Amino acid sequence: MSAVRSAQVNRTDHAAFLRALDDLLESTSLMGPVGLVLVRLRHFDRLNARLGYAAGDAVLSAVATRLTSSFSRNAHVMRIGASKFAVVLRGLKNRSHCLLAASKIERLSEKPVDVSGQKITVDFTQGIAIYPEHADSAEQLLQCAEAALNAAAASNDSLAVYSPTRDEGMRRSEQIESTLARALGESGIEPYFQAQVRIASGERCGAEALLRCRDASGAFIPPETLIQAAERTGQLGQVTSTMLNAALRYAANWPRSPGGNRVSVNVSAQSLKDPELCDSVASAMRVWGTTAEDLTIEVTESALMDDPGRSFDTLRELRRLGVRVAIDDFGTGYSSLSYFKNIPANELKVDKSFVFTMLEDSADRKIVETVINLAHAFGLEVVAEGVEDEATYELLSELSCDVAQGYLIGKPISSGDYLKASQAAKQR
Repeated sequence: MSAVRSAQVNRTDHAAFLRALDDLLESTSLMGPVGLVLVRLRHFDRLNARLGYAAGDAVLSAVATRLTSSFSRNAHVMRIGASKFAVVLRGLKNRSHCLLAASKIERLSEKPVDVSGQKITVDFTQGIAIYPEHADSAEQLLQCAEAALNAAAASNDSLAVYSPTRDEGMRRSEQIESTLARALGESGIEPYFQAQVRIASGERCGAEALLRCRDASGAFIPPETLIQAAERTGQLGQVTSTMLNAALRYAANWPRSPGGNRVSVNVSAQSLKDPELCDSVASAMRVWGTTAEDLTIEVTESALMDDPGRSFDTLRELRRLGVRVAIDDFGTGYSSLSYFKNIPANELKVDKSFVFTMLEDSADRKIVETVINLAHAFGLEVVAEGVEDEATYELLSELSCDVAQGYLIGKPISSGDYLKASQAAKQR
């Protein structure tokens, strides 16, 4: 196996590396385990864009020299990608030897690279796999090291050792990302609706739109998992827009109710920072002919506190459009009264963790009562989530809560089923 090659990798290089690695595994089978450390320079594309390809090549050459001079003849170093190196370690006594090598590589980044008098800091991400502990062939060993490298990058760590469990998690994440991309292109994202009623009258006043998408087996993917996938892939704006437009499209056909006809759509902390959010909301209302008072944008308390100044500005702009604003999961975040008095919102949603136990836990009951009184003092409506029995409903009525949502009122159902339920409710 040769030392470092400066040519950019192609399929021939990849095949040549696998052949060399395969030969090495056979020739050293009696010497003990073999470790493969993949080393990738972080932000190398930015370096090329900022300083030019000549500077990038100089950095790669310096890194290659450092790597080859740092290991004995039992180690082989090859460049196998545009900014990626493979360090093959023969005759390992145990996994610790591989980790020591990785630590040595990490220390190489402590000294900047001098390119034409300019000091350039280098930083590495490393993935480790060991033969025969993790793989029984050259190709499988490379795949395991790649999986570890990707896992390190995904978690923003400098190093990861291959783990079957972690690899399975990566595969699951990739499957969900693929499902999400397909669903966005094929109308596979559809909101389910959970009804809300006015406690005083029992009249239906609207519903919350809940994100739903099925995987290949037909099972629903947890909404939190979908949102995380959308954030990783840069598709969160598209998901928000899809949910907003679908919710308004269906709500436009709901029969009018004396209690109100609102539809609530959740917005994440990242979406709150999107400068196009308010334009997207205004555009969707125009398309579906929805009045602003019939749309509620929900944001969690923790999302609001992620960047209060920017979040409050966005909520104020939504309010100027006439859109209602609700603070979801209230009581579980970290806001203070100094923030509370300035919240540009119409309603608070008491988190279900308090509502679930308020019959048995006097402290939770007092929290719910306090939130209701405080919200009313500031002219805000209160929605209680997690209402699952008549006793809880009656207690909320005694505490003058405005709106109830939960399984007692109705489970999340498809748009078609919700329309039927709304029509039936109006006829009663």
